Amino acid sequence: MPRIEAFLEARGVALSAEKTPITPLPAGFDFLGQTLRKFERPHQTPGKLHITPGKAGFQALKVRIRSLCKQAKGTAPARLIDTLNPIVRGWARYHRHVICGETFAKLDRVVGRRLFRWAKNRRPRKTGRWIAQRYFLHGTPGSFTDPDTGKQIIRVQQAVKTQRHLKIRGAANPFDPEWDDYFAQRDRQQTLRASSSFRAKILNHQRGPCPCCRQVIQFDADIELHHRDGNHHNNRLVNLVLLHPNCRRQVHSAPDSTTKPPRPVRGVGHA
Repeated sequence: MPRIEAFLEARGVALSAEKTPITPLPAGFDFLGQTLRKFERPHQTPGKLHITPGKAGFQALKVRIRSLCKQAKGTAPARLIDTLNPIVRGWARYHRHVICGETFAKLDRVVGRRLFRWAKNRRPRKTGRWIAQRYFLHGTPGSFTDPDTGKQIIRVQQAVKTQRHLKIRGAANPFDPEWDDYFAQRDRQQTLRASSSFRAKILNHQRGPCPCCRQVIQFDADIELHHRDGNHHNNRLVNLVLLHPNCRRQVHSAPDSTTKPPRPVRGVGHA
């Protein structure tokens, strides 16, 4: 602590005593919504660091979901689904790099129970079996669906793929053109790891970048499936390509534009 305080004092910064407690790793501590703890092992084996979503953050998410469901009394199921999906998906994406499988399963159960209560309050004279048959596909609590539009609440375990963080090289500089190839390759690896098997197969076939704008498709970017010959029943791999929404609109407005897989070009693709 004296060395850190001396380093900061020379730069006009000081540590807050209330916000800077010293906690041993076996006891664990919360940081940025996640709990870091190193569990001790027998026979003097080095402990392993476990990072999990924080309990306080998960409890706050449950409170928010309950509040939104209460505010949505009398509204259409599709509107409630549109409200909850971005919140649940955003929270899950933030924690997808840590040990989150058990927490994601718990979140699906919480959302399913809360939506069942919402449907019960909306239809107080109907039985639980009637509500399950109308709003829940196959009787699964996490498959809440609007019977009119077909919109469905996301199931976090299926919609958000857990993945380990891909570290960046210490010397890498995103503002140095010499590292453009490295960051383009890293973006491609990150996209493939976060994609489903079907999406990853198409990205591998088109070599990563969007064939129209030549930019690497980021793992969290909005993309659309395009059929090169215009036949939506022809789902052969050579006929499928993933494009940005704006690029797909340009292709449809200018049918002569090419969507062939581009050749790898040095320095192109990182944005």
